[in-house]
Amino acid sequence: MAAQCSHAATGMALAFYSNFRTIANVTQLENFRAALNCWQSRSFGKVVLRVKTRDQLIKICKDLDESKIPYCPIFDACRTELEPEEANGTVFTCIGITPMFRDEVPNYLKKLQVYH
Repeated sequence: MAAQCSHAATGMALAFYSNFRTIANVTQLENFRAALNCWQSRSFGKVVLRVKTRDQLIKICKDLDESKIPYCPIFDACRTELEPEEANGTVFTCIGITPMFRDEVPNYLKKLQVYH
């Protein structure tokens, strides 16, 4: 779990910087930048949310795409503990989502349970 979340956090930062030009809403872009700067330079909360199924994870990706929120899907290569589920021999484990301020988190993410 820790390794997958680490991949997601790193991947999210790389995804944000490589895709920020596709964010149409300038205010949204500036808010993401401010949140990312806080995340990188100060104590900024990191939250791990739980989904129940792969389909739910895929639905969240679609919702994030529609909301134009940068994210990075993580597919584990299944070299150690996990069993492949995808045709290419990987398994979809998690998503790294750009840091956001609490009041900007969409409702479809707020409905997810925090992973303990």
